Amino acid sequence: MQEKIRYDGASRRFERFVDELETTLRFRPIVPEDRSLFEAGIRGLSDRSRYLRFFTGFKEAPPRILDLLSSVDGKRHVAWCALNITNEAETETAAAAAHAIMEPYDSDEADLAFAVIDDYQGYGIARMLIYSVAKDAFNVGLTRFRATVLAENHHAQHLMKHLGASIRDASGTTLEYEVSISTMIEKIEEAKNPAILLDFTKEFSRL
Repeated sequence: MQEKIRYDGASRRFERFVDELETTLRFRPIVPEDRSLFEAGIRGLSDRSRYLRFFTGFKEAPPRILDLLSSVDGKRHVAWCALNITNEAETETAAAAAHAIMEPYDSDEADLAFAVIDDYQGYGIARMLIYSVAKDAFNVGLTRFRATVLAENHHAQHLMKHLGASIRDASGTTLEYEVSISTMIEKIEEAKNPAILLDFTKEFSRL
């Protein structure tokens, strides 16, 4: 177990070409300096995707949300992103992100949340990022994830079930899932489809 994961956004990154998208994505940890990048990313979500992720209809992310998502420290908050770098200057634009935030403070549990911009959905990117976050979280001593999803978000429910999560609470308009992080890692490593996911887990193990 490590006390803290190194989060400098440079030493732990790699690129993958996604054939179906004809796009090169860069995968790396999120750093506090990414605040403006993800402000634009949240704006780039469709109204429906933004609502399913944040449970609200805002168009622009409030400062408190941006503060929370950018306060990555490699211990109590671990997070990874996928960035489109398919341009001559390799300028990064947000495609997806996943976060695990320890709650309560100094516990062994964390709240898991993720979002994929609409054009990038359906290619296994969410699972790649969840795997990255799960590996880092496990390495700093976290053992369980919780994830709260809207009852109408059937895609997220299917994904949680596929990753070995079970429902801990179903009240009102949300469902709260829980899962052992080691179980989630095993489920993703066992996956054979899409093929890029298998390649991704092997590459991640070399970091």
